[in-house]
Amino acid sequence: SKGITPNPGSGPSLKTQEHGFLRVTGTATGSNGGIARSCIYFDTDPGYRDTARMVAEAGVTLLETGDKKSGGVFTPGAVIREEMTEKLLKGGTSFVVE
Repeated sequence: SKGITPNPGSGPSLKTQEHGFLRVTGTATGSNGGIARSCIYFDTDPGYRDTARMVAEAGVTLLETGDKKSGGVFTPGAVIREEMTEKLLKGGTSFVVE
């Protein structure tokens, strides 16, 4: 069938997923010339494996911590920022700031 989403079973092979990874590097230059660099690295396939892991971890984290915040309306990232970062790091993601 033709549509906007891939047909079931048409995604990457298990072998491709096992060798996949994602590295995102950012560089910023401050107004006084200082330079900061950051890198986040996911050691597995970002499109299938890590997306599923992050969605599951975010859901569990929202359940565990969502009612501990007080005041206004929050985005999920504002509610679970620290807790989610800890879970990502424990799950194999690395994050470096220089």
